[in-house]
Amino acid sequence: MRFSKRKSGVHKKASDLVTLTGCQIAVLIYSPAGKPYSFGNPSVDEVANRYLNESPIIHDHNIFFQAKFAELNRTLNESLKAIEEIKGKQKALKPKLEGIPMNKLCDVEHASKEELRKMESDCMELLAKLEIRKKDIMD
Repeated sequence: MRFSKRKSGVHKKASDLVTLTGCQIAVLIYSPAGKPYSFGNPSVDEVANRYLNESPIIHDHNIFFQAKFAELNRTLNESLKAIEEIKGKQKALKPKLEGIPMNKLCDVEHASKEELRKMESDCMELLAKLEIRKKDIMD
């Protein structure tokens, strides 16, 4: 395995550990050529100074959790916005689809091989779902 892969793997694991636990961490890696690479949260210097001075960790998880909560909230808002955009597009497309006769959607006469295979696959999937639903209703 190449050094760059190991370095990125260690960096990713350290980042994940920080994200999941909010811990303070410092990682120092030397390349085969002797070049040092470091990663630290909040910084390598701060973690090293705290370790060397044997000063206690100041537990302020509240700041970490507030930052994580804000990040998750931002992600949620972006997802909700994307859902609303999709719903808007769906509403705009619905009248257009209602105006198309069903036989035009399944125009077998002018379909390519690939389109026919896709239609067949979709029909088989629909048939399987119908069989499952039929069993549910009949039992």
